[in-house]
Amino acid sequence: MRTDVRFPTNGLQLAGHLYLPEDSDGPLAAIVIGHQTTGVKEQSPAVYATRLVEEGFAVLTFDAAFQGESEGMPRGLEDPFQRAEDFRAAVSYLTTHPEIDPDRIGVMGVCGSGA
Repeated sequence: MRTDVRFPTNGLQLAGHLYLPEDSDGPLAAIVIGHQTTGVKEQSPAVYATRLVEEGFAVLTFDAAFQGESEGMPRGLEDPFQRAEDFRAAVSYLTTHPEIDPDRIGVMGVCGSGA
């Protein structure tokens, strides 16, 4: 199941997709996945998310600041310091959900997000 979500980072709103397994017992381990340079959450992060949800993980994908549906000007800007803040904000956002175990949240960066 995929839900559209929004969460704040440095005064901007980031757009994301929260994927949850259909059947789950208790709080879930979660993984935040960042997209490739100048990419969006619907590209490779969605492919990884689908597979990880099948294994029982909750997954949050998001458009980095200045990218996709997230806020920020100029559009398309790649700022590695802001990207790190975006990941921090994504993890913080997940800790607010009762279906997520806040002690079991990991991150995964694809391409530029891995830097």
